[in-house]
Amino acid sequence: MSNNYKFLVLTFEELTTIQLYEILYLREQVFNVEQDINSSDLDKIDYRSTHVMIMKDEELVGYCRLYEVNDLQAKIGRVVVHKNYRGQKLATKLVSIALEELKGLGYTEVLVRGQAHLVKLYCNCGFEVISEVFQYEGIPHLDFSRKL
Repeated sequence: MSNNYKFLVLTFEELTTIQLYEILYLREQVFNVEQDINSSDLDKIDYRSTHVMIMKDEELVGYCRLYEVNDLQAKIGRVVVHKNYRGQKLATKLVSIALEELKGLGYTEVLVRGQAHLVKLYCNCGFEVISEVFQYEGIPHLDFSRKL
């Protein structure tokens, strides 16, 4: 992976206004425009999330968020990579950084609800499929779990 990438792990309060805008813009472009999901991406979970960002120069090219489910479980969500940067294993790097962060915070299990076509990504990161394929926002999804 190129040395031109910068990785940031920030709480909601640590995000600048510009960073928050860039996160919401990337998520909207991928989920609402590219994937034609017609529901709002905004769910207030961002307030209590840790935000993992991959920057190239000043551009946000990858993102995910982490949040607590309970004292032992956390969730990785909104995993997204800008369309011009896909195929460079940035999603794998995002998940790897997220797992390190969650392990450091003392969680023992991580859950993901991911699009079914990304099963190889999550399984290569140590996750196991824990559900049958189901439709979520009109896209086939799977639930995954991984022990830390």
